[in-house]
Amino acid sequence: MNLPFGSGQTNRNWPVLLDPIHSMSYCISFDDVKAAHERVKPFTNLTPILTSSTITKWSSRSNVLFKVEAFQKTGSFKFRGATSAVQDLPADIAAKGVVTHSSGNHAQALALAAKNRKTTANIIMPDTAPITKLNAVREYEATVTICSPTERVSTCAKIAEQTGGTIIHPSENPKVIAGQGTVSLELVSQSKDFLPPGESLDLVIIPVGGGGLASGNSIALRGLLGDKVKVSERSELAL
Repeated sequence: MNLPFGSGQTNRNWPVLLDPIHSMSYCISFDDVKAAHERVKPFTNLTPILTSSTITKWSSRSNVLFKVEAFQKTGSFKFRGATSAVQDLPADIAAKGVVTHSSGNHAQALALAAKNRKTTANIIMPDTAPITKLNAVREYEATVTICSPTERVSTCAKIAEQTGGTIIHPSENPKVIAGQGTVSLELVSQSKDFLPPGESLDLVIIPVGGGGLASGNSIALRGLLGDKVKVSERSELAL
């Protein structure tokens, strides 16, 4: 069983890299996000930016932009992180397959990422997972194991031990985090077509679940825009 950066629990032995903007240390750097973008570009969609005149009018902003990750392959940003992690595996490790636990989005993402790498994926899904996502994972030719929600982590570890596959955690994996950060590399570049000359994004709102999307894009935005962009807690945000 291989556990590089994602065993289902926080690994305090992860290598720590220095953020290029601040003196705090993080598990990834801006350079890691740029490297991840090179890995995922051949496989991912360049998702569009859409606008809404109504929401812009409701807000106090001159422009409100939406980076539509629902148009990403498998239907979410999760495909970026999964692809980044799987493509980074050495050939001999990748050949043994990958393993994860997920209710749906990361499950679909890893299944397709593994298929693109021509390796196997074992996906542990809870018995509460939506049938549409379960079927999608199987369509991507992954092997699915169903268990109770409370047994996902232990079942994942057991199957990884049996198969020798590498666990790719949905969010606690630096390569996954770096892959999710590629959203902002595209966003900052694309936003120039919607903003007045010389202006850049000054506020980016990122939803937080497991934290992979938020952390990866916070690193990317700081690397791209420094302190020009606001990354704050929800209570401080005001459109």
